[in-house]
Amino acid sequence: MGDHKPDFTHLIKSNVVPSSIEEASVQQVIETLEANIVHLQSQLDGLHNRLRQHRAILSPVRRLPAEVLGEVFKFAVPKAEEKGWKSVSDTLRLVCKSWGKASQLTLQLWDTVRISYEDPSLELLKYEKIASWLAKSGSLPRTLEFVASRCEDVKTAHDCPCQFGGECLSVHPAISRLLAGGPSLSHFVLESTGPGCFRNLIASIDAIQPPGHIRQWDTLTSLSLRFSAAFEAWPGHLEAIDSIFQHLPTHLTALDLRLPCSESAFHDTTDSITIPIRVPPSVLERLKTFKIHCDWPGPHILTMLQHCKNVETLTIDHLDQHPDLTDFTSQALIQSFGPERRLTLPRVHTLEVRACDTIPSLVNLRAPALRNISFHCGESEVYKRGTSIAAFFANILNDFLKASGVHDIHSLSIYHLAISADDLLESLVMLPSLVHVTLDDVIVVPTGPIRVWEGLRKRAEEAAEALGLGLGNIPALQGYLPNIQKLDILHASSDYPFIDVLEFLQERRKHTVLGASPCHLTASYRKYHLYNEEESDVQECRELGDRVSFVPPTEEEFWA
Repeated sequence: MGDHKPDFTHLIKSNVVPSSIEEASVQQVIETLEANIVHLQSQLDGLHNRLRQHRAILSPVRRLPAEVLGEVFKFAVPKAEEKGWKSVSDTLRLVCKSWGKASQLTLQLWDTVRISYEDPSLELLKYEKIASWLAKSGSLPRTLEFVASRCEDVKTAHDCPCQFGGECLSVHPAISRLLAGGPSLSHFVLESTGPGCFRNLIASIDAIQPPGHIRQWDTLTSLSLRFSAAFEAWPGHLEAIDSIFQHLPTHLTALDLRLPCSESAFHDTTDSITIPIRVPPSVLERLKTFKIHCDWPGPHILTMLQHCKNVETLTIDHLDQHPDLTDFTSQALIQSFGPERRLTLPRVHTLEVRACDTIPSLVNLRAPALRNISFHCGESEVYKRGTSIAAFFANILNDFLKASGVHDIHSLSIYHLAISADDLLESLVMLPSLVHVTLDDVIVVPTGPIRVWEGLRKRAEEAAEALGLGLGNIPALQGYLPNIQKLDILHASSDYPFIDVLEFLQERRKHTVLGASPCHLTASYRKYHLYNEEESDVQECRELGDRVSFVPPTEEEFWA
């Protein structure tokens, strides 16, 4: 009788209300079933885990050669400026033996060390640990980055205790020893307050290995100095400003110099006009790559560029400000450049200009070897001042290219700029030799970019008609980007007329008489957005030999 199981068939097959005794029995059965389910679910989970484990044994990933894993790891590791002391590189090494082997074989994972006061373990950091890390990079060029500032308090983020009698943040025993006699280094990055901090670092190196001896500091070929400054850091240290650059390494071929913005470095920004930046001419003459970030009024940038006869890659960054060359000293220097008032940069083939919404730097320059040019506006300017237009962009660019005698520009890149449709169209039309064009976060006003792409399409159509009539390849009809091979339109608005871009590409390719080169269009929106036009438009471009790729935005913080 004890094994008798109650029969609830009559209740299951009807809507009869159970008695109190039946209700209690049913509840007991429910609890038993639930317990059985829990037990069986546990067994099922265990079986699933065992199944996953055994499938993993046969996983193709397990068979990947260490060299292939290493290539994957390169993409997993953050870019150099985001690497901390305890970086992803070290984490990958600890996952398992095979990953450890792969990470050890991937020398690029170990060629950069970034040390910052934001890292709580900095005080425990020893020279031996850094040297051991860099040794894993083999013979690759090595980079050491030192962020000698603290940012706990925004009000004092640009202050160093040495300004108030304390210890200088730019002096760290491990860093000084590395620069005095550590493993070979190619590139060193220092972010500090100002000239006093830089002088303290040099003094700490001299204390370990005096000048005249072989030191890693003196063998550096690339250096980045980024000064943040505070009001106390610059005006009272004229002697330091005159002398600190005398300590620059003698073998430099690349220099990235970021001076503090004039508003943070000087109570009165006009004071900066009279303060010289004495980078030795002998250093500037050896440079092949030079990046200067400076918004100080006065002739500072032009004064340095006079000596850059061997620079091939040049970046001029006005820190989102309009360069002011109205002072007497600047005008006298410009007059010395000759009747055209232009300074010649004989070997510059790649030029990048960063300014607010104009490109006035080009007015006083000439670059006869130029092949690649790019313009950056401060990212905030396009959004905060959406009506701000790059004044006379095409005219200034045209005058600069004519003065340079350049007819073979390969690439044009424009970033974060508000520009008129006519200026953008004219700029593209005047450069038929362009192979690569990048328009990243470019706002075209007031008509939008339709006018630009329609204008280029019509020029392709007119050129085809002229050739069809036997009129020959008329230079005036070359303004349809005949040689373009790569077109990047990135971080576009959600209503960007990509249909007009595709029609332009189709027009230049469908006329075989034009002989236009195939083009790869890469496009993205500011926020994740699907291309809504007919797939046939894209397909027609592909059938004509072009490639079309719509990719996600590279930065999610772009506003819609």
